[in-house]
Amino acid sequence: MDSRVSPAALLILAAALAAAAAPYEPTTLVYPTFKHDLGLHHVNDFHLRLFTGNRHRFRDPRGIAAVKLIERDNPEKTGDDDELTVFGVNAGEHCIIYNSSETSLASHGKKGSGAGRLLDPWGIAASPAGDVYVADTGNHRIVRLRYRAGKLNELGPLSGPPGDPKPFRRPKGVALATNGDLFVADTGNNRVAVLDRMGNGIRTFGEDFLSEPEAIAVLDREERWSCRPDEFIVVIDRQGTRVWKLRPDGTAIAHATAEELRIPNGRFRGVAIDYHHQIYLTDEANHAIHKLTPDLGLLTSFGREGSGDAEFQAPSGIAVWRRFGQFFISERTGAQYYWVGVDVVDYRAEPVVFRSSGKIRFFLTERAEVTVTIKNDAGRAVRTIAEGRFFPAGERFLVWDGRDDTGETLPPGRYRTRIEARAVYSSSKHFRKVVEFPLTLG
Repeated sequence: MDSRVSPAALLILAAALAAAAAPYEPTTLVYPTFKHDLGLHHVNDFHLRLFTGNRHRFRDPRGIAAVKLIERDNPEKTGDDDELTVFGVNAGEHCIIYNSSETSLASHGKKGSGAGRLLDPWGIAASPAGDVYVADTGNHRIVRLRYRAGKLNELGPLSGPPGDPKPFRRPKGVALATNGDLFVADTGNNRVAVLDRMGNGIRTFGEDFLSEPEAIAVLDREERWSCRPDEFIVVIDRQGTRVWKLRPDGTAIAHATAEELRIPNGRFRGVAIDYHHQIYLTDEANHAIHKLTPDLGLLTSFGREGSGDAEFQAPSGIAVWRRFGQFFISERTGAQYYWVGVDVVDYRAEPVVFRSSGKIRFFLTERAEVTVTIKNDAGRAVRTIAEGRFFPAGERFLVWDGRDDTGETLPPGRYRTRIEARAVYSSSKHFRKVVEFPLTLG
């Protein structure tokens, strides 16, 4: 038997080893600076025990909500003090855990069915005024609470839209519109129910096309932190395998399954809508976050299974503070805090050898400020093709005519393309993504 290895096989093996050795550094989302979060961007049981006096552990974390409370805002500050209150559902302990100050955590609820008790809670939503709603799934109700002076005070349960013959049945998702309207993913009734801020029923929809909806997010025209006026809701249903984009009255705009999005075995659990109306989904099965375009096309996926940077363990809940692009994600082993970043992928020159001109192609995972330069073999910049230009997310290209900044045709040879991208959120002052690749001028 011939035991020799072919050159082709060696090349394949070398490529595989190189890929395995390549650093895993995706930057669609990035961790905040140490000054901002004191290193607490990836918290686990140790941190939770430390900040709660050993009273709590992460047990089946689910929904999460982040809000800038009017009560905690400092009106004397000329700038924004950007302190958010984050409410997280710890379903295995049947309670809500939240930051009652900059340095302390508090909780509300314990197992049961009466006042002050929850049973397998799921989703949660909060408003700047301090109104908090939690889907008390095991008790078939929505519990209303109000945040005041560091405490959650229970106002009472909602068992269903008043006047509607169907009570809630295992509701899982809740979302708040700017005007206080509450959208409920009424899972067991295969519908969405909408109530006003007083708890009165407004409408229900979806019974003819939804299948066990479980997560929901809302954007309305009154939303302050939005790139343009628009209104729609996003719903996850069919056991986490399908996502819908709907008008507030329930009219379907678009839908996509995990298969159609080319996400094998996707199990979506949480949903959030960002400033640019892009849609984020947590994927419990693939240990990832998927970012969709406003029309439900897959833009990128972020994360993999693990406990390191940009890694997740069955992520579930997700919340965004749209103004600054701050994301909070719950997972089986804890929670993570990110800023919106940007990644540059699929970059290349077309054709491989430029003659009179060619295209420089690249893909952005977020709207970004981009600078593209051409450097000669000595590393000196000879042409700036784009400087501080803003590009939306997606595939982009720029044309280079083989000339330098003075308009002179450059000699044939090897060059390098440098792409620098900065996201347009608060991360822009601290993070940038830089990639370089070779280019040949013939």
